[in-house]
Amino acid sequence: LFGFLAEQLEIKRSHPGDDMLSSVLALDGDDAWTDPEILGLCFLIVLAGLDTVTGAIGYSLLNLATDPELRHRLIADPALISPFVEEILRLDGPVPGVPRKTTADVEVEGVMIPAGSPVLLMLGTANREGPYADTPHEMNLSAKATHLGFGGGIHRCLGSHLARRELRLTIEEFHARIPDYRLAGEAETLWPAGTFGLKSLPLEFEPC
Repeated sequence: LFGFLAEQLEIKRSHPGDDMLSSVLALDGDDAWTDPEILGLCFLIVLAGLDTVTGAIGYSLLNLATDPELRHRLIADPALISPFVEEILRLDGPVPGVPRKTTADVEVEGVMIPAGSPVLLMLGTANREGPYADTPHEMNLSAKATHLGFGGGIHRCLGSHLARRELRLTIEEFHARIPDYRLAGEAETLWPAGTFGLKSLPLEFEPC
């Protein structure tokens, strides 16, 4: 992958465009990036959406395979696919937690965490609090999308809009070809892992 990306950087240098990578390559002086830094950025962006989107697609189809009523609602009203995607990201998000470091002493539930301590913020838990506290595990397609599936603040996922579109289009196109399907075995979650995803999702359906 690094070899491929290095070749693409040389192509982009000779043929810049109106894109983020061209803008980074155009920086000069003290603002200029080294080649290893640019390759690191490209590597991160390429990998960031692979296992996470794959995991979200798997959990989307798992939920729809085991809930025919929900699946039929989405097929009858494609406008519900977007809120369904948001609820999948809230309830079965592929990133269960994110590592951070405390910048100051902080007390949580009577436990003092010193400044500079590594912590793991559990997004899966936070996504079930607040307005969802009464029914934390129930899917609500009429609720306003409120979750930390893409993180937040300055660390918010750069690919969130692309991921949403990929998930919506996958469900739309799958249902256009295979509207009726069901689980044909055990859907096993990969664990331990840095991100949640399915090892397998056996489905069965009748050819159209």
